[in-house]
Amino acid sequence: MSDHENVFRKAFDFTHRYVESIGAKLAPAKSYCFSNSSKTRTKLRHHVWHHVGKVIQVRLHGRDLGAHFNTGDVMCGTTSTQRLKDAISLAYKIRHLPLTYKEKAHLIRTTCIPKALYGCESTPICDQTLQRLRRAIADTISPRSGNKSVSLVFVTSSYGKDLD
Repeated sequence: MSDHENVFRKAFDFTHRYVESIGAKLAPAKSYCFSNSSKTRTKLRHHVWHHVGKVIQVRLHGRDLGAHFNTGDVMCGTTSTQRLKDAISLAYKIRHLPLTYKEKAHLIRTTCIPKALYGCESTPICDQTLQRLRRAIADTISPRSGNKSVSLVFVTSSYGKDLD
């Protein structure tokens, strides 16, 4: 058994013992283990935890505190991609509000950008969906046009430096 696996098992067992000692019931169906080592993941998938009496599911990625995180080789960001899609929808709703372009840019800054980028530090962002968000923001903060340059819109119509 590798040292990191041994340390984790002891710490997780101690956590189970502590949770039981304060009167809580352990819920193995709601608990997960994570490891970035494939050998350790294989061993943990078959390990029966003493205080629980069951195997606890081992996962490669998950969502915690609103952000998606990955521990395996393949990076996925379903949570962040969905946030970007929601922000795109919100940007198009703002587009149809009877406001000035400056006010729309302010709404994009205060609602769309935080919604879209929450948790982006821990998860890879889908480039294609991010480009769709850029287009939605550009369409919202500038007049309609059949052939508009997104980069030029951000330079001339952002009412600040942080929309792109």
